[in-house]
Amino acid sequence: MKKLFAVLGLALNQLFSLDLHGIE
Repeated sequence: MKKLFAVLGLALNQLFSLDLHGIE
């Protein structure tokens, strides 16, 4: 389960970073 959350966290982090770059 911890592995799943870790992967989801990384995916969300990448998505947020992409959104931030898109906004800027």
